[in-house]
Amino acid sequence: MKEFIVKVILLLMILGIGNSAKSGDNKINYDIIQKKYTDIPASASLKVRKIALNAAVKVIQKETGSYGSGSYTRIGGSFYILTAAHVVDGFKVLSIQNGYEVVLGKVVYKDDKHDIAILKVKQMTSRVPLKYKISDVQDRPGETVLYAGYPNDHDLLLFFGNIAGRSDGVVFMHSYAWMGSSGSVVLDLKGKIVGILSAVDVGGAFGRPQIVEDVVWVTDARSIDLEKIKTIPTL
Repeated sequence: MKEFIVKVILLLMILGIGNSAKSGDNKINYDIIQKKYTDIPASASLKVRKIALNAAVKVIQKETGSYGSGSYTRIGGSFYILTAAHVVDGFKVLSIQNGYEVVLGKVVYKDDKHDIAILKVKQMTSRVPLKYKISDVQDRPGETVLYAGYPNDHDLLLFFGNIAGRSDGVVFMHSYAWMGSSGSVVLDLKGKIVGILSAVDVGGAFGRPQIVEDVVWVTDARSIDLEKIKTIPTL
């Protein structure tokens, strides 16, 4: 069991580390997206795709240039970034980027056990915040879900998958995730928050760890305790 936990931690670190972030114009052509994803279930409306894409951001460690993904959301009258705790990795202030817009995010909530972090930010002009509504599909295998993020130093990409099951606060999603995807917010087809992308699974072959990149670990959003968010001045 101890060896397995070590393997998972290593994968968390791998997914949380990307190449140095690049500035770029992340304008989205929704007509191209609509035509490209011809195999996506018809129930996944263009509206939900826009919700995921318009909220996604890079969460960048300024000192190292390493990054993960996250999503911009509004809770009450303030704006926040939802991401994974290992993306923050001990930093108190990180850069939040979309295209040429960069703002500072201050960590106000960090749960290492469930691998969730929340950063407070100023209102962003290039992003549209998610509505903070928690999904109820986590316990229903086969449900279609989606997330937007910045894997492997690519520009913003959109991924679909299906819930495979859950165990001990982790939702298993059949999809794909690569380094830089960590912290992406997984949504259901109504645009509600399922959880935070945390890692990929690790198997074993011939006594060596083996990445199972199409079994993705997602922290159940129901683990978030908003009462623990500290009240701090707007950045």
